[in-house]
Amino acid sequence: MRRLLMAVAAFSLFACAGRPVPAPSAPVEAAPPETPVVEAPNAVDPLPPCEMEDDECRVNRLGDTSLGWLKAGLSREALTERLGKPAEENGPFEEGATGEFVTTVSWPTAGIEGTLSANDAESPATLRDYTVQAPFAEKTERGIGIGSTEAEVRAAYGDAFDPRSSGLV
Repeated sequence: MRRLLMAVAAFSLFACAGRPVPAPSAPVEAAPPETPVVEAPNAVDPLPPCEMEDDECRVNRLGDTSLGWLKAGLSREALTERLGKPAEENGPFEEGATGEFVTTVSWPTAGIEGTLSANDAESPATLRDYTVQAPFAEKTERGIGIGSTEAEVRAAYGDAFDPRSSGLV
């Protein structure tokens, strides 16, 4: 980048050399002070690849992500307001592995299935995880959605892509 800027500057100087500068026809006013030029920092090298078995590395690289408006942590009320009452609902029941109280919900006409969870049977539940299928058309902030190719996912999420997966998106 620096070489390119120097080449452009040198070309500009040579292109302007030898041209007479006309005398001003009116008094010249002092130009306002220039804004200081700050060079952009050098591009950051990409992070080293995650190790094959390091799922935490991939999760950290992926960061918080959502599919448009749909994201983990939404309240039952927010989901119901957006989608209406779930067509199917099972629960709540205590999940042995986590101790959370979970309810499975689905809105087939919207292409959404999810799990609501709460710390106890009395607490408000929030969306813990979800699965989408057609006709759901929202995309991640990086443009990935249903029908995205493996190449598109790799380009958008790079090292967060799990090399052990089938490649189906």
